[in-house]
Amino acid sequence: MHDMFDLSRIWLFGKEFNDLKLNNGDAKKYKDSGLALIYSFSYEGHYYKLPRPVVFVVNGKAHNPDEKADDSGSPPFTLKNVGVESKDWRFASDIKAWIMDKHDLSAAIDIEVGKLEHILLDAIAIYEEESASRSAAASRSAAASRSAAASRSAAAARSAAAFRSAMIGGHQD
Repeated sequence: MHDMFDLSRIWLFGKEFNDLKLNNGDAKKYKDSGLALIYSFSYEGHYYKLPRPVVFVVNGKAHNPDEKADDSGSPPFTLKNVGVESKDWRFASDIKAWIMDKHDLSAAIDIEVGKLEHILLDAIAIYEEESASRSAAASRSAAASRSAAASRSAAAARSAAAFRSAMIGGHQD
C-alpha cells in the first residue's frame, strides 16, 4: 500500500548493533528503540551508500529487505520493502531494514577505533584549520554587508553542513 506519508519515510539498511546498550529512559515512549550499524539508506526513491557505517538509534522492528515471498526463492522486491523502484544489487543475508520517518528523533554515533593522536588530535587539528579558513573568508565577505556576529553564525552553519555532507557522501543510483 502506497500512501502520501511514504514521501517522508526513510529506509535504513544495516545490522543490529549489540556492542553498546541503549538505555531507553522513558520505556513507554522508546520501547521499540535500539542501535543499528547503518551502511546505506533510501529516501524519495534514491539509494544512498554511506562512506562508512554509522551507528544510529532506530525505532521499530527490523525486517529483511529481501524476504522471500514464497517457496520459489524469489524475493518480493517492492517499494514498500526497500524504498526504491529498482535495483541491480542484492542485500547481504544479514542486512535488515528499518522504516522510519524523516521527522523521527534519532542519534548518530560515530565510532572510530585507533590511537588518540589520530582519532582525536589529528581530527581536531584538521577541523580547526578548515574552520579558520572558512571563518576568515566569511569574515572578509561579511564585513561589507553584515555584522561580525552574522558572519560567525554563517560560518558555523556552513561548517555543520559540511560535516553532515562528509558523513553521508554523494547520492548513488
